[in-house]
Amino acid sequence: MDVVEQVEEAFKGLLLGKPYSKITVSEICRTAGVTRKAFYSVFHDKEAVVEALFDKHVVKRLRDLHRLFDLQDRLILNDTFVKRMYEALYAEKEYYLNLVGPLRGHDDTFLRVVTNSIYKLNMESTSILDVIHPEYKRDYVAYFFASSQAMLMQKWISERMVISPDELADIYNDLTMPFLLKLLD
Repeated sequence: MDVVEQVEEAFKGLLLGKPYSKITVSEICRTAGVTRKAFYSVFHDKEAVVEALFDKHVVKRLRDLHRLFDLQDRLILNDTFVKRMYEALYAEKEYYLNLVGPLRGHDDTFLRVVTNSIYKLNMESTSILDVIHPEYKRDYVAYFFASSQAMLMQKWISERMVISPDELADIYNDLTMPFLLKLLD
């Protein structure tokens, strides 16, 4: 296991016993069996660990799917992509419940990380949003979709993921697809 994996596993383990706000970099390093120098060679802070895990669980999978399909196919399959995103979170349910539950209403780390990660994905060249011009409009639309995803994910997770990933995807797609299709006309 490399330093990244050691830190990620240590962080996830620490979340089982205490809230995010109480976990320190020193504690992560001690639990992971790595030096602070090794930690900081890979992560700039503990929020970067949250981002790395979200990217591993969700964004990388979406990026890989986007590369396989052209614009028309991505539009047709958008509901499937959204479902896959929620399924990825659900597959790591214990981690996200431990992370998000104590944060909601007290700390915006999860919202910030998820919004930033999905925003970057939306702005990449493989994005459905590539056809939106001018650039500033594309930027705002990418941010809107990213932040709406982050808020919905936070609510779903903090309510213990009681509805299925498919049901959540249906809600999100019902709300956003008409808007997206109108933008692409």
